[in-house]
Amino acid sequence: MPDELRASLATLVGSVARPPVDAAKIEDATGLLGGGLDLDSLSMLELVVGLEGLGVVVPPEDVTPAQFQTFGHLLAYVRARRVAGGGDPGGDAPREGLVTP
Repeated sequence: MPDELRASLATLVGSVARPPVDAAKIEDATGLLGGGLDLDSLSMLELVVGLEGLGVVVPPEDVTPAQFQTFGHLLAYVRARRVAGGGDPGGDAPREGLVTP
């Protein structure tokens, strides 16, 4: 599963970059902010929303440069959130803060 998670996350990150980046070119040391991919605020919003599709809900207080400095930092954060139950890998549970019918 970790290789699947890495590939899915790299695909997501590559898709929100402007211009889009091939997921195969994204490595742990790839910078997401500043240098590297230089994700802007809209790209970051798309990334945070996209993480829900990977079973991770990112609370606002976790949207910090430390979590999103490099792809490796983001991958470690996503893995930790999934292990700690900070997400919904099954996709069926209601997300905190969202209204469900």
